[in-house]
Amino acid sequence: MGQISYPTDEGIKEVNVEVKLLEIRDEGTKIAAMAIKMFGANKKQRQILRFSGFNQTTPDEYLVALTYVACNNRQINFDYFEWSNSRTMKAAHSYIEEHFDDLKDGDVVDAEFILKLTDKPKKAEICRED
Repeated sequence: MGQISYPTDEGIKEVNVEVKLLEIRDEGTKIAAMAIKMFGANKKQRQILRFSGFNQTTPDEYLVALTYVACNNRQINFDYFEWSNSRTMKAAHSYIEEHFDDLKDGDVVDAEFILKLTDKPKKAEICRED
């Protein structure tokens, strides 16, 4: 857990974050991804998030941003509906939002399994225990 800082008209503001690096899978697809859980730990942080367009009214509400871990792809989304052209990322993002606290670095998030297209989830290929 840590904090990110960003500039505003009133100076530098900070928001609490938790980051997890995950392997997202689908048929013929393997993606290294970073999920970032942002939450307001106090009233001022929640006010900053609300001002920025995020619905943070209580301490237990949070949002999850998802991005690729790739030097050539800098897309990041805070809403899984924004992955309009990617079934894989849309299914994975929705799942990650619901299960963020249960996931660990290196876990596999399998879109095919989430969408009930397969009977069992895929095994990790990026983080293998050799």
